[in-house]
This record gives sequence, structure tokens and C-alpha cells, in this order.
Amino acid sequence: MAGFEVIIEALVSDLRDFAKPNSSRMEPFDLSETVQTTLRLTESTLRESDIDVVSDIESDLPPAFGDQSSLNQVVLNVVKNSMDALEPQSDGKIIVSIRVLRDRGY
Repeated sequence: MAGFEVIIEALVSDLRDFAKPNSSRMEPFDLSETVQTTLRLTESTLRESDIDVVSDIESDLPPAFGDQSSLNQVVLNVVKNSMDALEPQSDGKIIVSIRVLRDRGY
């Protein structure tokens, strides 16, 4: 039962973070964690639609700088649009990939 409580606690924490009012604060944040949090919030809806999400996120990403709340909304919209596009199919797959383009000087 303790494992289930930890999952519920993490979900509630994710929902609280996601529901914070949009203050348009520009600040550094962990891009990987932000995207993973948003994907976790969509898991049950995706599972009900028989859609798998594969996240391929580079492990050593530098901090992102911007409005974390806005990025949450962007990721949520991309996932929702992808679900809508896959809806007529069953066993769909959404792949989220994040990489740093080092050869361009970033």
C-alpha cells in the first residue's frame, strides 16, 4: 500500500505544479523533468485510448530558460493534438524526443 501512496502523492504534487497560475516567469528550469511531469499527467488518458508514449530525452540536458508553465501547456497541446490525429487508430504511439544540437554551437 505504501507504494500506491507514493504514486498518489507524486501525482498530486505534479497537478499542483501544473495548475499554478501563469505568471510568465522567465527562469532556468529542468526541461527533462518538466516534460516528464506533463507526460505523466496524460498517461491515463493515453492508456484509455490505447496510445503509448515513448520519451527519448537526452540525459545530460543543460537547464532551459523560459516560462516553465507555458512549456507545460505546449507539451500538453502537442500530446493532445497527437492523440486527436491517432484517435481513429488503435495501438498508436507518440514519441517525444529532446536533444541538444551541439554541432551548431548550442
